[in-house]
Amino acid sequence: MQFTDATSLDTDLIVFSAGIRPQDAIVKNNPECGIKLGGRGGILIDEQFRTTADNIYAIGECAVWGNKVFDLVALGYSMASICAAQIAGDTEQTFTGADMSNKLKLMGVEVGSIGDAQGKTEGSLSYLYQNPKEGVYKKLVTTDDNKNLLGAVLVGDTEDYNNLLQLYLNDIDLPAHPESLILPNVEKPVMGIENLPDIATICSCYNVSKGDICAAVEGGAYSIADVKAYTSAATGCGAVGLCANGQGYLKLPINHAWIRSKSRLM
Repeated sequence: MQFTDATSLDTDLIVFSAGIRPQDAIVKNNPECGIKLGGRGGILIDEQFRTTADNIYAIGECAVWGNKVFDLVALGYSMASICAAQIAGDTEQTFTGADMSNKLKLMGVEVGSIGDAQGKTEGSLSYLYQNPKEGVYKKLVTTDDNKNLLGAVLVGDTEDYNNLLQLYLNDIDLPAHPESLILPNVEKPVMGIENLPDIATICSCYNVSKGDICAAVEGGAYSIADVKAYTSAATGCGAVGLCANGQGYLKLPINHAWIRSKSRLM
């Protein structure tokens, strides 16, 4: 490995690691402002997004809460909503942390992480699947009784992400053989939209739940375009879509057939 100062280092492996560095230069360059920073940077905030200076709030990637920086767009929207409520006088809404599950594509490789991906929960069980030839690695972490999903890791193939995320977020009971959820060439339980609770989040960017979409349909949203207009679902980062091909929730959360079936009940 060759460095810019002309020195070199013999190595067998190079690991690229990326993360979030809070944009806090405005505070560092103006220490007289009275705003404190975290030990590794970032503007310190409390559960109401207040900084250590009067009447100054901070949200998003520049802020640090509980020694963590939250870098997901959905969390940014949530922070903004709670912060706005605080400024407007609604002090009951506070920030208590957030689920950091996410699906990305890094250097051309699909990756996904859900919940306790490292299996740190005492008594948890882990199921692994690897296919070195295809560059696929999958891991499930369950409770000691195999009843609930605690976390998951997906590398090289994130097709199962949406299904696993709903199982995790809604504490839905797992099948008798949880490993079937990540094994190839195995018939997997399909998480149909009708099996999700109304509180299930369909679009995390705008915090749109199944119940919100049902309410939109009941209010006259009888097409995908109408649902998007009523709820803003699938109009943010693009990670979630509203499908019209009848594939069901395993890939995407809702389809025209489901909307038609709901509208007939009105």
